[in-house]
Amino acid sequence: MSKYLPMSLRQRKKDQVRDEILEAAGKLIARLGYHPTNMRAIADHANISHQTLYNYFPTKTALLKALLSRDAAKITDPLSALLDERHGNLLSLLTTAVSTLFKVLDQNDRSLWCEVWTVSIRQPGEFLPLYDDYDQDAQRLFGGAVVDARRRGDLVETLDVELLAQTIYSIVDYAGLVFIMRPELTANDTIAQVVAQLELLIRPYLRAD
Repeated sequence: MSKYLPMSLRQRKKDQVRDEILEAAGKLIARLGYHPTNMRAIADHANISHQTLYNYFPTKTALLKALLSRDAAKITDPLSALLDERHGNLLSLLTTAVSTLFKVLDQNDRSLWCEVWTVSIRQPGEFLPLYDDYDQDAQRLFGGAVVDARRRGDLVETLDVELLAQTIYSIVDYAGLVFIMRPELTANDTIAQVVAQLELLIRPYLRAD
């Protein structure tokens, strides 16, 4: 068993260096912007050689993709854990999910997220697959919550589950983008507005007691 330990240690070291590169890149991009930030500056900020940086990320686009994936995981991972448990009725579950989402967004550097997402949107050919994966994951989570609510008898049988899930996701996703782009918005106000919109959306589909 001991012969496998060095490989494990090497992998942990590689993961640590990768995380440090992303952290350094994120700080520089948030402060300077994506285009003014070059690979040499990122390597210097991460205290690694330029060759080491290129071993991990051969291009700045590859690095941006990694940042986007990391940031998307910060959103989808807690939402996945929450929505997969599916405790409570649909509205209370969505309220908790929305609160979790915007608190995650608020606790991270919105200027970095704004820059990363803005640049990636301008290069759809490079980043569209990542967005597609994120969209599918998010819609699956919301769709599962809607299906579960209908199975429990909380929603009318004639409900179009897929359409409702897509609409819920569209409301939350758009609000998230606006929140990232407008730093003057507060998390609590945004949460209240989104929850109010979701309540108006879901109310007609609730089964009468």
